[in-house]
Amino acid sequence: MSRPMMQPGEEILARDGVQLARGFPQTAGDLFLTNRRLVLLPNQFMSLGFGKSLEVPLERVREIKAHGRFQGGTLVGGAGRKVEIVLDDGTRHTFSFFLNGDPAGFLAALERCHSPAATLVSPPPIAAQAAHPFPKPRRTVWFWLSIAVVFAAAAVLIHDLVGLYLGW
Repeated sequence: MSRPMMQPGEEILARDGVQLARGFPQTAGDLFLTNRRLVLLPNQFMSLGFGKSLEVPLERVREIKAHGRFQGGTLVGGAGRKVEIVLDDGTRHTFSFFLNGDPAGFLAALERCHSPAATLVSPPPIAAQAAHPFPKPRRTVWFWLSIAVVFAAAAVLIHDLVGLYLGW
């Protein structure tokens, strides 16, 4: 596991795997939150060799937004839950968390240490989950239908491959 170069008196408060949801090829890697800055260290394998580091001092953060799956206005990293930060110059950075990540924990740590000038903007609460900034995904009929189609396609592919091997 790589770690950012630490400054004197700096400590890591949170770490999670994210994708910087901006353009293609994307930058995927580890996002570190320290008591002074946000640091994205790219994983070059997951970033297709094009990953770029990102470092943002916390005093530049003016707004923090939490987005659920397929929210946040970006197609890149669409399936992941996201945290968007807006900097003092209006620049926006959207971090899409990996499916096994803990965006709620990262968001809570970010809220505790961001500058007083920043404001947190969360999505409107859902009645059953008002305390959680990321709604749980609902398994709809379309979800289960797509799973069935994938399994059917896999069965046909396996059947064809076995047929080719056995000379049917």
